[in-house]
Amino acid sequence: MVNVNELEMLRSCEVEKVASAIGSACRGVGFPDRSVYAAAYVLLRALEDFQISIDSMDYFFQTAKETETRELFIRQSLEGCWDNIRELKYRFSPDEFKALLLFYNGSGNRGWDSPTPESVSRLAARLLRIEPGMKVLDVGTGMGGFIRECAAIAPAASYTGLEINTELAVIADIRAEILGGDIQIRLENLFDRNENDQQYDAVFANYPIGMRARGAGSLGEEYVRKLSEKAQGFARLNSLDWVFNRKAYDCVAGPGRGICMMANGSTWNTIDKNARRYFMELGIVEMVITLPPRIYETMGVATTMIVFSHGNLKTMMVDASELCEKGRRMNVITDANIEKILEACSRETDISRAVSFDEIAEKQFNLSPAAYLEAEGEPVENGVELGSVVSITRGAQLQASALDEMASDKATEYQYLMLANIQNGIIDEELPYLRTLDEKLEKYCLKDNNLILSKNGAPFKVAVAEVQPGQHILANGNLYVMTVDETRADPYYLKAYLESEKGSAALKRITVGTTIPNLGVEQLKKLLIPLPSLVEQKQIADEYRACVTELKVIRRKLAKTLDRMSHVYDNSKEG
Repeated sequence: MVNVNELEMLRSCEVEKVASAIGSACRGVGFPDRSVYAAAYVLLRALEDFQISIDSMDYFFQTAKETETRELFIRQSLEGCWDNIRELKYRFSPDEFKALLLFYNGSGNRGWDSPTPESVSRLAARLLRIEPGMKVLDVGTGMGGFIRECAAIAPAASYTGLEINTELAVIADIRAEILGGDIQIRLENLFDRNENDQQYDAVFANYPIGMRARGAGSLGEEYVRKLSEKAQGFARLNSLDWVFNRKAYDCVAGPGRGICMMANGSTWNTIDKNARRYFMELGIVEMVITLPPRIYETMGVATTMIVFSHGNLKTMMVDASELCEKGRRMNVITDANIEKILEACSRETDISRAVSFDEIAEKQFNLSPAAYLEAEGEPVENGVELGSVVSITRGAQLQASALDEMASDKATEYQYLMLANIQNGIIDEELPYLRTLDEKLEKYCLKDNNLILSKNGAPFKVAVAEVQPGQHILANGNLYVMTVDETRADPYYLKAYLESEKGSAALKRITVGTTIPNLGVEQLKKLLIPLPSLVEQKQIADEYRACVTELKVIRRKLAKTLDRMSHVYDNSKEG
């Protein structure tokens, strides 16, 4: 068994140098990363056992006695470059080949794995409190990076890794063999497990984040069907994140603990609200930790680590989105960052807070830590919920290809409003035209005096629609369209407030998401706004309209001036 000191020594080896040499020897092979792992394994075996011959591929298999799965992996990876590989046998030491097999994550563009960052694995291992004798399950183990980090902390525990990709499972199995100890890698789908299968003291799951329900396969679809019969909220989901969470938690034994990696959006979006309610009502959500963006080498989506256990009366919300060493292409969670996150998980700090079920329910089961850590604003005078004076809908969610088919180069009565068409709070006078409009899209067309608010991308844009008789303006899906009850509120007053310093701060407090800030419709409805009398509103609205009119005049003058500037040279030549 590799001890902790040996593992850290191997971690310090320059694996990129070894990988580069093998990559050069395998140049032209279809899957270079796969070849690097296969070649390092073959060369390591030949160096450690003098009875194993690498004079030819056939001699190797005759003397090495590999399993059928490993033999197939090596043959497919090294066909056509065996002679080049053989020449590298004495160029590097056994330790250097071991280091590559344990720590090399590939070139980053292989497309068949998104390895869990080492820092995330170390954080999860610490939170799971793995001790000798515990049984640990790693779901979606990939190349076994999480188990490797756990083995460094608790080598005397028992580990099982589940992986559905054969090549990744082979690499994970090779890593397990080098690490030694009680480690099993199974080529198995999580959804193959039934309720009577072994349960574990600790479970970690880094499943394919953001996968749609149709990508789960027949076993996953059957699980969703059965789950939706027992639990409201799983029949219609935006992604499979909460289904994976439930299935992973099925594997946790009594007082055990489970950790899942998931997309930030699934912690707050509207469509997954009932699934979150289900988990909260079971009392199994112990912690929610927002991690920094860009920590995965091959995945840009912002992620959340969610911790499950039994009997939780409160949930610790931790916003660790800024705890990293920021890089140009990737961010790295350092060991010092991990210590601060662990401290925030154990007690309330400036980035963490223990939140009750009632408070979470009040926020529509929003599990984004930012929603509970933003400082409360000043009391709102004459405050009412925005949803009491407006009805909120979302624009038409059309794909770019569908819009391209509808687009027209000529002026028609149909136009299209996108986020880019709102500048300085004013909708462009020249909007793109559409040839025609399907009847089912008519409901997404703007009405005069509709209040428009961008759904994502702070600072949020606000505008009031001015729609002429016979004009049809289709709103984009990135926009919220609000029909204002004008017996209670003036659209331009609402616009003036939402764009003000206090209004912007209020919107920020209900914003979720770090990479792309988003506004949820339920939170927007509950946003408290000051609502004075209509007379007071009109005074503010009239002044705001006057500013809009003035700005439109300035924009027209600016356009004319810019046009004149672009023709100064040509006009002087003509003169």
